[in-house]
Amino acid sequence: MVDTVIELEAVSFGRDATEKLSQLLRYSKSEDVFTPVSVIVPTNYAAVSLRRDLASGEYGPTSWVGTGLISTNFLTSYRLAEAITGDSFITRGRRPLRNIVIGAAIRQVLLDEPGIFRPVAQHGSTERALVRAYRELRDLDDDQLDVLAALGERSSEVVRVHRSSENLLREEWFDEFDLFRAADISTERVSELGKLVLFLPQQLATTEAKFLSHVSEVSPVVALVGFTGTDGADRDSRRTVDFFDTHLSPPTIRPASRSEVISVSDPDDEVRTTIRSIVGLLDQGATPSQIAVVFPHRNPYSRLLEEQFDAAGICFSGDSSRTVAHSMLGRFILSFLALPDKDLKVNEVLDFLASAPVRQFPDSSVKTPAVSWSRNVMSAGVNTGLQDWSKKLSRHREQLLATANRERLRTGDDRWAGRYERGALEAEEILTFVTELNQIVTPGELPTNWVGLCSWLRDAMERYLGPSDELEASKGDTAVIARVLDQLE
Repeated sequence: MVDTVIELEAVSFGRDATEKLSQLLRYSKSEDVFTPVSVIVPTNYAAVSLRRDLASGEYGPTSWVGTGLISTNFLTSYRLAEAITGDSFITRGRRPLRNIVIGAAIRQVLLDEPGIFRPVAQHGSTERALVRAYRELRDLDDDQLDVLAALGERSSEVVRVHRSSENLLREEWFDEFDLFRAADISTERVSELGKLVLFLPQQLATTEAKFLSHVSEVSPVVALVGFTGTDGADRDSRRTVDFFDTHLSPPTIRPASRSEVISVSDPDDEVRTTIRSIVGLLDQGATPSQIAVVFPHRNPYSRLLEEQFDAAGICFSGDSSRTVAHSMLGRFILSFLALPDKDLKVNEVLDFLASAPVRQFPDSSVKTPAVSWSRNVMSAGVNTGLQDWSKKLSRHREQLLATANRERLRTGDDRWAGRYERGALEAEEILTFVTELNQIVTPGELPTNWVGLCSWLRDAMERYLGPSDELEASKGDTAVIARVLDQLE
């Protein structure tokens, strides 16, 4: 528990919470419509939805002028901490931390001292699990980590990897927990944000709650804590109340109890039935914000729901089933980044060729004929390594030329002989292409720092796909990749 001056108010989720927020905004702006108010929301999605709802006027006027929003900011706790304390980290040369950087630090720790993770140190799932553990353990202090480490060998090893990774990252990077723990809270910055409203806090981290408490000592904070009337669902809300050491009586809520079980044949039929139910609810007067679809697995429900919502003309809010990884540019980057570890393994190279329209030559728009090249490579029996590619493609080329000569002597027809000669020329082109590719992806020749690696990837994208301004079908994806590379540099 922490000492706090945060004022808590219990509300029910949905319309009640939004109307209460609208009233708070109206009260805060009763004298001056330009009085700043900052609403601290659980997620960026909540910020977008809440801004639209309040601006619509459906939940009442937000100021004495009427509907609409002015001088009202919506931000997460992380963005609040970044606005208040972030400059002190930037001026010291530290940069925002991303999962990909955490993964790199964990790989380095496992390379130096794998411990019990030795058998699976190179497995991607190991890295992903330790990245998740790193994020969770960042909320603990040293004493709590010591207690966790004493529970057993596995816990001790996870804590060791966490602490070693944290030591590697501390000097150059910062995350939300560094921001929450920063002691130099700028009174001026907090004052600029105006009145602070903590809207429906969900799973607050311990350091996050302490940070909000420290902020409340500079500027008043009102927290609207949501309750459903169901003990299990209200666990996080009660935990928030306990954090701030405040007694709060939940509102009187009659929990929903109606349920219906429908038998369907498969996920497709399940999604279609769900869409029909939603259309029926909308026809009965329900608002879209009152309807939520919950599904057990991302695959295949996320894709099916998105397709069926689009087909039905229903706008929805949620994670898209399509990511940059599913785009042409994403497939190209993933297949290209897999090459350095595979020593030109034939399947990896063919996947790379099939991932995108790859340019055959530098500074040329001629694309590699991926299908015929794949057929040629498979006929040559190529397996792994540049030496194997060179040996078998050269032998295959000679065999094709010999077959062309025999056909010409046997039939006197250049058409069949020409087919074999074109195949031989193609085998020579493949070998030239793969030789250059090997020079680009040889592990020993790769840069050893983030700036160099980002430049290496940019050069490879331009070499094999052409200048970014020519990728018309991937403009949005190109911009996303460019932003990611900028953040890594």
